[in-house]
Amino acid sequence: MTIALLNLVLICMAALSLATLVSAIQGIFNDRKRNRRLDAQEKRDQEYHEKRMKELR
Repeated sequence: MTIALLNLVLICMAALSLATLVSAIQGIFNDRKRNRRLDAQEKRDQEYHEKRMKELR
């Protein structure tokens, strides 16, 4: 009985650890995607600004 409970606790801890690891990995990938999108947006904004300044001259 005690061994079965111990195994159950260990399985629950392993599942929790695995879920935490997967969540951390997904967070890293999402941060990288967000940074790429922000960089692209800043580049587009800068190009738009330069174009507008040329048109005003």
